[in-house]
Amino acid sequence: MAYLRGSANYVWSTTCILGRGATATVYQGVNKKNGDPVAVKTFNKLSLDRPANVQMREFDVLRKVNHENIVKLIAIEDDLENSSKVLVMELCTGGSLFSILDDPMNSYGLEEDEFLLVLKDLTAGMKHLRDNNIIHRDLKPGNIMKYVAEDGRSIYKLTDFGAARELEDDQQFMSLYGTEEYLHPHMYERAVLRKPGDKLFGSNVDLWSIGVTLYHVSTGSLPFRPYGGRRNRDCMHFITTKKESGVISGVQKDHSTSSIEWGRDLPKTCLLSAGLKELFVPILAGVMECDSSRMWSFDRFFEEVTAILCCRRLHVFHVSECRELVLYIAKDGVEDMRPRMSDIAEQLSKQTNVSQKNQLVTFDKQLLESYLQRNGQLPATCVQRTAYLFNVEAKEVRLSSVQTVQSAKFPEFPSSGVNLDEDSSIAKTWCSITHVTKRLIERLLRCYNHLEKAPLELAAIIEERTGGLKAEFRFTKEAAYAMDRQLTRTAKSQAQICELTALVPTESPELDQLKRMVASKQPTAQRPMLDSLARAEREIDALEAKVLTPKSLSKQWTQRRAEVPPVDGCLETASSYVAKIRDNWQALARDQDRCLKPCHKLSQRLQTWYRESISAHRTGLQLKMALGSLTDMAAWYSQALKTDEEFDSIVGQFIATIKTFSKPPPQAPPQLVIQHTTPPPQALTEQIDILTPRGTKSGKVLLLKLEELRKEQNEILQIVEESQEIMYKVLQLSP
Repeated sequence: MAYLRGSANYVWSTTCILGRGATATVYQGVNKKNGDPVAVKTFNKLSLDRPANVQMREFDVLRKVNHENIVKLIAIEDDLENSSKVLVMELCTGGSLFSILDDPMNSYGLEEDEFLLVLKDLTAGMKHLRDNNIIHRDLKPGNIMKYVAEDGRSIYKLTDFGAARELEDDQQFMSLYGTEEYLHPHMYERAVLRKPGDKLFGSNVDLWSIGVTLYHVSTGSLPFRPYGGRRNRDCMHFITTKKESGVISGVQKDHSTSSIEWGRDLPKTCLLSAGLKELFVPILAGVMECDSSRMWSFDRFFEEVTAILCCRRLHVFHVSECRELVLYIAKDGVEDMRPRMSDIAEQLSKQTNVSQKNQLVTFDKQLLESYLQRNGQLPATCVQRTAYLFNVEAKEVRLSSVQTVQSAKFPEFPSSGVNLDEDSSIAKTWCSITHVTKRLIERLLRCYNHLEKAPLELAAIIEERTGGLKAEFRFTKEAAYAMDRQLTRTAKSQAQICELTALVPTESPELDQLKRMVASKQPTAQRPMLDSLARAEREIDALEAKVLTPKSLSKQWTQRRAEVPPVDGCLETASSYVAKIRDNWQALARDQDRCLKPCHKLSQRLQTWYRESISAHRTGLQLKMALGSLTDMAAWYSQALKTDEEFDSIVGQFIATIKTFSKPPPQAPPQLVIQHTTPPPQALTEQIDILTPRGTKSGKVLLLKLEELRKEQNEILQIVEESQEIMYKVLQLSP
């Protein structure tokens, strides 16, 4: 059993290799006492030839750190065979992140939930290192392990601290470590191109490695790829050092540098949502800066990542485009945790180009805005249970996944002879396309289910609003009748004013003008208002019959839905093909449309139904606006009613005063000459004084009362005129 080696408390097999590096090999072993599995790291001759202080550096770092996202050091023991030190660490059964990315299932990167987990754990582990003034210097997917906890959670942990050392933020170093694809350009220049120099490096070299690693995790590919791969080292250095600020990828297509395709965004094949890409791409651009003055600091990196991880996610299905969206809603603060509908509408507008006024967002058969007001927080959503976005101006429903489906095609067989290396690569490519196809089928199935549910969501909203229109109309009708009574009272007030003209010693053009205004307003205001009410009542009754009796929209959709064949078994069929793709890949390609065609038919049925439903929705909104305008009119006339009561009181007092003063005194009254021209205020005062007993000022009081009466009457007529303008606007809004 020469393949077994051990230490005082652990034993491991040299045939069970977990990983191998330039200076060490990691084996799977067990605890001699309890049988617990462990990982044992042994060092080769190259490592043992290093200075003693360099060899002990990794041990010192591992003793200093203690964090969930860093592989735990269990013991440091001596190898019984050669007395060299070995590191005993916890075993991560999920493998390395590199092996996960190498799986054909992840050829285009990790899916969003798993990516966010990697981002969270990597950032937390790196923050712990920086809090302890430690730099890793060899960050890459191969040095990030997946640990599966007892409760089933996946935890990603940093490992391999052979190149790590303590380094303050303001300190620098000269020694060269790392894997070339993930190296900072300045270290690449010295370590790979072997260019002489005495340039010093700081802790931010880890930031560049983090950026390359995260790009690899999110896309399945390295960001900077020269033509010919690793062998074309000069071009690799050219790409990383000559790229413009903000560029996050560069791929060379042939030997010339002019063929380099620069990218400022993640590729379309990336599985991350548009909402996450918008937040994540600036982070990549910030940490993958060759210029140290432009590169982000660790503090800013941690801050931006934390902001993403603290966002609340809202899954939305855009019905018109059959597209899944994920919104990242930032928290405004610790105290203000209530999401704002305006933030949601703004993000939806960015991702869909649907203006905020045309957005109708529902969740669980209610408006999302109502849900937020009632619950004070976002609903718990996922890809299966989402909110729904309806574009009230859209007239078509199209399936946006078709282009992606058409691009997922199997490659051609090579025309050359048999080559085992190429056969293995081609088989892996086929397997990758199979997983892409299966993922698309899963998405199509979700779209199919959402297309079934979305019409019921919209129908519920329209039914609820239509039912509320009836109650609003009753209130508006009562307000309109109150307005009619107010017009009658205004006419009555005018009649009372007419009685005053015979008692005033001179003609009053103002009173004549008021009489003409009231006479002209009454018929023009009353008739259109009543006609508008009657028209609104007829349209509300027609809409109610179309929507509510008996839930016609929901029944119509149920009938049209029954015309589309089900998609049962599509996912199971795809899973079976994935399992045996090497034998059955042609069958997978043949059945690729089995799920797609029913989705097309369902979207076509929804398009017809959707147009009719949106028409009913628009009619309801127009009627609601009309009723709102009539309600405003009623409020104006309610105010006029209050003014009218005061007006009637003043008029009554004034008539009583006129009649009192008009009684002839005992002595013979002097001759009163009525002039046809209006006398100045002083002459009018003198004439009124003749009608009053000597020594009193009742004539002046009478003149003041007349002035107050004229002001009150003008106010009433102004309110009537403003109400008339509102009524005209209502008539223009009515269809």
